[in-house]
Amino acid sequence: MEQLLASGVPLEDTAEVFGVLRADRAPTPTARPWVSTNMVMSADGSYTSDGLSGALSSPGDKQMFMALRALSDVVLAGASTVRKEKYHRPRAQEFSLDARRQNGQEPAPTLVVVSRSMDLGTEPPILTDDGPVPFMAHPRGMTLPANLHGLDDLAVGDDGVDMIELMSAFHSRGVRNVICEGGPHLLGQLAADDLIDEYNLTLAPTLVGGPDTGLLGGLGVGRSFHLHRVLRDGDHLMLCYRRSPL
Repeated sequence: MEQLLASGVPLEDTAEVFGVLRADRAPTPTARPWVSTNMVMSADGSYTSDGLSGALSSPGDKQMFMALRALSDVVLAGASTVRKEKYHRPRAQEFSLDARRQNGQEPAPTLVVVSRSMDLGTEPPILTDDGPVPFMAHPRGMTLPANLHGLDDLAVGDDGVDMIELMSAFHSRGVRNVICEGGPHLLGQLAADDLIDEYNLTLAPTLVGGPDTGLLGGLGVGRSFHLHRVLRDGDHLMLCYRRSPL
């Protein structure tokens, strides 16, 4: 056991957080993209407060959120998360433009929404935002409803959205890095298929209670990770775990 002291070099802005994460990037798997997740959780295991995850966040957590997006080719999110959090399309960020250009990436990542129902609510912002046109990943045999025309279509899986098939589709399109931003059901699907390479978790210093607990949507998994990195923003801890060999 070790005592971790509050020391180290302060990270002043999102650009410096991005630099730390970029220098720390692991090699991308050869057969599929590298899959990271990013979630925030209260000390008692709640993933929302008053129905939204943003209430658990901190300035440092928001910097981590932007830096992880800036490393990625695809931002992956479930329809419920996109609807409740009123998602916007990811936009190019000045601090990451040069690095993305050097890596052969587009200026901004593409949002891919995963859904069986394809319900994004009324007039979702992602339909009219600036930035890359989002994809809707859904099971085969379904068509986009009229109110979502304008999104790109990605049919993968039969009874539901097949995560392994989705990652294969990403790989065939040259996607190397995916960041999944939830919600818990989507994280649980990725974990059940053993697709999570890096698990980023911000631990918020608050107790919430209520029913919104469990970051894998109640699915049983059984996969070990090792602690790779710890960042601290006041009383918020930003933990990074990476997959351990089976």
